[in-house]
Amino acid sequence: MNPGFEAKLLCPNHGCTNSPLTLVASQTETINYRIGPMEEVRVGSLDCGQCGRSYPIEDYVLSFDQIFPPELKSEGEYWGK
Repeated sequence: MNPGFEAKLLCPNHGCTNSPLTLVASQTETINYRIGPMEEVRVGSLDCGQCGRSYPIEDYVLSFDQIFPPELKSEGEYWGK
């Protein structure tokens, strides 16, 4: 995930009043794209200061899995494989 992307997102937790998310990057990597090198967050999280939820970033991918209803989680796990 590209640092700065979190500025475009608000907490999606139902009941949270669209609080901004804070990036906590524990591992970053510079990747050379056609347009030039860019820093990407490989491992970390986006944290909500209002409701306390933390959305993980693993292998550059942000996950909102924890807010999905149970019936969608199994579907997501299937397609995630």
